[in-house]
Amino acid sequence: MRQPVHRLALAITLLFAVPSGAAAEPQLRPVDIRARPISQFGIGSDETRFGELEFLGGLELTSDEDEFGSLSGIDFDTDGRLHAVTDRGAWLSAELEETGGAPSGLTEAWMARMRDPSGSLPSSKVAADAEGIRLATTGGRAVMLVSFERIHEIRIFDLPIDPTAAPERMRLPRFVTDLRANQGIEAVAIAAHDGPLAGAVVALAERSLDQAGNHRGFVLDGPRAGEFSVGRSGGFDITDAAFLPNGDLAILERRFSFATGLAIRIRRINGALIRPGRIVSGTTLMEAGIGHQIDNLEGLAIRARANGDTILTLVSDNNHSLLQRTLLLQFRLVPSTYPLPRPRPERKAAVR
Repeated sequence: MRQPVHRLALAITLLFAVPSGAAAEPQLRPVDIRARPISQFGIGSDETRFGELEFLGGLELTSDEDEFGSLSGIDFDTDGRLHAVTDRGAWLSAELEETGGAPSGLTEAWMARMRDPSGSLPSSKVAADAEGIRLATTGGRAVMLVSFERIHEIRIFDLPIDPTAAPERMRLPRFVTDLRANQGIEAVAIAAHDGPLAGAVVALAERSLDQAGNHRGFVLDGPRAGEFSVGRSGGFDITDAAFLPNGDLAILERRFSFATGLAIRIRRINGALIRPGRIVSGTTLMEAGIGHQIDNLEGLAIRARANGDTILTLVSDNNHSLLQRTLLLQFRLVPSTYPLPRPRPERKAAVR
């Protein structure tokens, strides 16, 4: 396990770090984030159980920092520090404070612009549209994988984050093709090393569908490398995904229409069923709509507490709109009272 970096030293170093030829401006900016507690997930209800999840608490986040907002991906470092990306190409890093097991604030926060593989700051929203984030270790190297929806890339950033450093492009297999311009790689997840996917990187498209109308998914490496599909239902689009400690894949989905309003869903896919040429659908852990404290939820992180609890943390993209909110919500996965179905072959995905 990596040792936590002394954050004060890191902040002082990065605050004034300026790469050769760059404008003389700070690369890392401390950010003050205000947090308003959310104690009820169901509006006007003290109920805490929603499907297979227990609501622990939430925060409505605001800041005077212009870059703050549009959170699209989230994960936690080995020392518990929260890292997030925005779909405008910025980093957010902070300590998540908790009181009585519920989130209570973000402290020691900073933001910085992300650089592209050339070392430059992206000049357009298309090039800066970061959507998914996942921490990983490869060959003893601690890295952050970040997916970019519109340019169909996954970039590799070294940890700890250095806002002046250029990332590498992950080489994607040839079967990752024909993705829609604004509905490409939305989610990136890392499978367990001791499971059937053997630590593979899994990517999911937001709404690039196969010929049968299902979501396209990709196992990018390992013994089961290839394309699979996630059954599409209810008009939901995929916004993020992360593996649970037992090897199952949790998928965060969102739906919006003027007729029915906003809704979100979290599905659980038996990880043993993910293999090339298959369609997997799983079961619903939770679904929520206009009667709940939700917004444009796009980021999902999963971590295990010392007591064994599995915690799901969700964040929302407010699109820098006065009509939307930046939310951080936390849930505990209620232990199943019944076993998951045994792995079995499912329908084959439509051939592209």
